[in-house]
Amino acid sequence: MFMNHLLQFLFRSILNADFACAAILISYGAVLGKTSPVQLLFMAIIETVMFVINAFICVELLGIADIGGSIVIHIFGAYFGLAFSRTVCRKTEHNDHIHEASSPISDLFSMIGTLFLWVYWPSFNAALGSDSGIGRAVINTYLGLVAATVAAFITSSWASGKNQWSMVHIQNATLAGGVAVGAVADQMIMPWGALFLGSLAGLVSTIGYIYLQPLLNQKISLHDTCGVHNLHGMPGIISALASIGTALAASETLYGQDLYVHYPLLSPPANSTAYQRLYEMDSQIAPGTGRTPRQQALCQFLGMLVTLSLSIISGALTGLGLSCSTVFEPLIRHQLFNDDTYWELPDEDETVIMTESKTSEFVEQPKIFSMKSLPDAS
Repeated sequence: MFMNHLLQFLFRSILNADFACAAILISYGAVLGKTSPVQLLFMAIIETVMFVINAFICVELLGIADIGGSIVIHIFGAYFGLAFSRTVCRKTEHNDHIHEASSPISDLFSMIGTLFLWVYWPSFNAALGSDSGIGRAVINTYLGLVAATVAAFITSSWASGKNQWSMVHIQNATLAGGVAVGAVADQMIMPWGALFLGSLAGLVSTIGYIYLQPLLNQKISLHDTCGVHNLHGMPGIISALASIGTALAASETLYGQDLYVHYPLLSPPANSTAYQRLYEMDSQIAPGTGRTPRQQALCQFLGMLVTLSLSIISGALTGLGLSCSTVFEPLIRHQLFNDDTYWELPDEDETVIMTESKTSEFVEQPKIFSMKSLPDAS
């Protein structure tokens, strides 16, 4: 019995650590190429503390339902990183930088990463699900991802004016459906609900990359390297708003006894007659506070507001603190988006020579299966 509880504790601890890492990596996407390793190290340490505080407030105190972490992971990570980016780079001109560009090779590797994320996103959303909710979380996430993929391809092609797709849009907006479904993945949102959320997220994410991201950079100098606002921020808010609706609609008629598994605080208080009757039907249900669906919806809304406020304030203050001293090695303009500042890279001439050498070697290989090498049938 003790070992079972210990293994469950370790499993949840590892998952929570994984979720904290996910939030930090999301924040890194907003500041990639504009910060030094020292700044990133201290940013990760501070953000981990703030992430745990925010998760405690939202999950333990407010009792929000957020199985896929769209609120406590995606919204927090995105807006912490955006606020950090706005303050840490305020003294450095980073717009129209010559090195801020992708290459065919980097685009290819990013697309491979997108494929891995797309395939494993359902398991991420369902990791903490109950026995009755895991299957629903996987199916809803897949439907959301499929809808987001279709919406991203359509919107990207339409916006280009040339019926062409953008690698940036497809690499990111196709995943937005997983974020939009996250907070309600194990809820009774029905297949059409998952498809609607995924389509909306794919559309909003792609439009964000095309119009909103350049506008924010131009108007308020909010530079977002990887576009985390479009992939994690706005889809996370869509998911948070959807969780308000599902909380309002929650009832025993819809969920049965599973209602108190998805929303534990809706369970009656321990000493009440209602809980005794409920306990006789299912002894696994824990006592709650007797919260109503309307109160749960309000807590979902408060959880979103708390996460937005705490992430923006803490991210901005962290950026201010890590940019005010040379101890943290802030970058200057010629070091931005440049790997050779901290990494040993081959010279461009050497790279060209190696490439030409490999090409010539490939060309000189004998054509083993050439038609000329076949014997004459005559």
